[in-house]
Amino acid sequence: MKPIIYTTLDCPYCWAIKDWFNSIRVKYKEIDATTMDDIPVVPETHIGDDVFVGFERQEILKSLKSHGIIK
Repeated sequence: MKPIIYTTLDCPYCWAIKDWFNSIRVKYKEIDATTMDDIPVVPETHIGDDVFVGFERQEILKSLKSHGIIK
């Protein structure tokens, strides 16, 4: 399972979460939120059934661990 991150180009938090995922070697799918009819608040990260709005590092880390994406 890959996390899905909805992003926009001008969002500094979007860049930060992508940089963090890259630094901890988590592969993810990125979706450009500007192509959607109903643009979500970004970054919006989906990990399984978990959804995070913003860059909630500790909560996202817990989810990555509970889904077995990282140890």
